[in-house]
Amino acid sequence: MNYYALIDCNNFFVSCERIFNPKLVNKPVVILSNNDGCVVARSNEAKKLNIPMGAPFFKYESYFFLHQVHVLSGNHALYADISRRVFLTLEEFSYPIEIYSVDEAFIQISGSIDSLVEIGKAIKEKIYQWVGIPVSIGFAKTKTLSKIASELAKKNSSSNGVYVLEETTFLFKSLFIQDVWGIGKKYKEKLNSFGIITIFDFIKEDPNWIKNAFNILLVRTQLELQGIPCIEIPNHEDYPKSMVHSRSLKKDYEDQKEIYSLLISFLSKLSTKLRSKKLETEGVGLFLYGNRFKDRSSFHAYRQLDFSTNTTSVLIQFFKPLFEKFKNDPFPVKRVGIYFFDLKLATEKQLCLLKIPDEKKDLMKTIDAINKKFPQSKLRYGSEAVDPYKMLSKKNSSSLYTTSFQELLTIRI
Repeated sequence: MNYYALIDCNNFFVSCERIFNPKLVNKPVVILSNNDGCVVARSNEAKKLNIPMGAPFFKYESYFFLHQVHVLSGNHALYADISRRVFLTLEEFSYPIEIYSVDEAFIQISGSIDSLVEIGKAIKEKIYQWVGIPVSIGFAKTKTLSKIASELAKKNSSSNGVYVLEETTFLFKSLFIQDVWGIGKKYKEKLNSFGIITIFDFIKEDPNWIKNAFNILLVRTQLELQGIPCIEIPNHEDYPKSMVHSRSLKKDYEDQKEIYSLLISFLSKLSTKLRSKKLETEGVGLFLYGNRFKDRSSFHAYRQLDFSTNTTSVLIQFFKPLFEKFKNDPFPVKRVGIYFFDLKLATEKQLCLLKIPDEKKDLMKTIDAINKKFPQSKLRYGSEAVDPYKMLSKKNSSSLYTTSFQELLTIRI
């Protein structure tokens, strides 16, 4: 029988930090967002202290001190590299895989319940042995059910982190509708208004009524909860249609040269990501926001290109006039962002007859190869910020243990 499994890294950001700092094991730990604004990850010990997700640091700082909570700035370069290692380890098992987020992946598998448990244990043990990250694994007949199964694997201590979901009727009478993947606050409130409180209430409703009252997506969710697969593992040829890179700054910035150089750094990073995924973009845009606690100023501009490209220098040429528009009516900037849209596969490039851009493919390939081999000696364009992270607040960030020779873990014996 075919099953889906969700492999979910437990408290992922915290677990990454604990690999290199064992003193954090069994201690309350929270990870903060960009600029140390709010809590984005918590250890189980921190959850027991009733620290909510999204808790503003400035409001809870004294509470953290009182309860000896370890507070760390987000080290997303480290987390991304550990995530890559987890999924490379998962690929060793040769199952169809869909990377769903930085700490979650679906696989498709067939077998009996007993064999699934053994396979789950093998996956769990290998990821912990090779990478050091604890995971929970939920098996079920659909992806939606496997999300529920993975949560049960975390909460059910007797499961040892692996749970196969078979009988659901009794279980669904005790689980609330908001426990379902894809049903957020608005859906929950509307469903509750119709008397649909539990998952069991939802799955016994008329699908035609659900379609008319909501949409076809919730009908698919209902079918998934009934064990009928409607959400498949996507084909590897599928790719994102847009990309964005944004950050909140540690203070309000008015220096337009600093803002521009930071945005060019973001654009360069996104361009590199495009090339690594063999994609090109047909559109570039930016957005700037003021400090929402002082004013609600904002700026948004974009440009549709006549051709697709992933060459940094070409994209800078199109980006520069967009930023010039901001100079006409500037304001202190607190949040910045760059995005690409209308992405296309580079192998399906359609040439423009009226204008052939000088894309310098070999130069881009050479720069990417050098930067990958020597990340601390990065080649960059003159308009890029020398140190883009100086505009961000990271007071309690750990080292780049796995991506920088200068920050390798030191062991004294």
